[in-house]
Amino acid sequence: MADILRGDKLPPIYKKGVPIDIAKRSIKIIKDNNEYHAKISLLSNSYKKELGLKSGQILVMLGSRDKTQRDILDRILSGEYDLSACQIKRIQKGKSKWMLYLGYSFEPKKEKLNKDNIMGIDLGIANPVYMAFNNSWSRYKIEGGEIEHFKNQIENRKNQLYRQGKYCGEGRIGHGTKTRIKPIKKIQDKVANFRDTTNHKYSRYVVNMAVKHKCGVIQMEDLSGINKDNVFLKNWSYFDLQEKIRYKAKEVGIDVIKINPKYTSQRCSKCGHIHKDNRENQSSFKCKECGFNTNADYNAARNIATKNIEKIIGENNNEIKKA
Repeated sequence: MADILRGDKLPPIYKKGVPIDIAKRSIKIIKDNNEYHAKISLLSNSYKKELGLKSGQILVMLGSRDKTQRDILDRILSGEYDLSACQIKRIQKGKSKWMLYLGYSFEPKKEKLNKDNIMGIDLGIANPVYMAFNNSWSRYKIEGGEIEHFKNQIENRKNQLYRQGKYCGEGRIGHGTKTRIKPIKKIQDKVANFRDTTNHKYSRYVVNMAVKHKCGVIQMEDLSGINKDNVFLKNWSYFDLQEKIRYKAKEVGIDVIKINPKYTSQRCSKCGHIHKDNRENQSSFKCKECGFNTNADYNAARNIATKNIEKIIGENNNEIKKA
């Protein structure tokens, strides 16, 4: 009010069709005989006296036609949800029908996580993400078809634009290289946006699976030592994906540990035997020692999920050298 009196702010004026804001302190939800009502303070003390009313509050019945709406109202009443600023708006011409928009907020429940439960993530091309656990045989994967399909579409379109640049219209000719490659730049921006959105989606799925299995730790490959010219990294931004997993995991209290991926694709996750011939090809793993046969990405993810895996592999190699 003081800023209005000083002239720093205009007084609020109601306009037709514009919602009326209601402060949090000016609304209260009540429940009586399984019916929900909102008690809204709309009238000032002076206007209340002018109208000869004892109270400036207006009681309105709330429509709660489905279980979701009733659950929200019950949680507001219980204090689980915190009621925030609301609005009322006239929604029907010629009739006094108004809509009350309730605003509410809540703190998401934090799951109890176990630091001994570890998710291991193997990154690849056929499957950008393969997840496994140290305490169960469960597995999850994200297949690379979505990325490959988009990538092929973009590459085809980019090649078309390069070819069209030779005989493009006057709008692109005569204004320099920057104008001529402008459509190609838009394509590159589209790729960057798709990569960012997709990595957000994938990282959220990974963290949700970790929470589902009550994992307090996610272990991933340390890619910092891998040559950036490697085809593995050129196909997709794995560094960006790992970073998104890291900060989303931090939000829910999961630690992220990066481990040296050396020998994780050659080590048998069942018996621990390490041999380069264990991995028959890109997709298959068969242990030469115990005969364990499984998907190669799953086997690598199981190894990555093993606690102190770098130390275990180091000790194993030392024993092999001594023998």
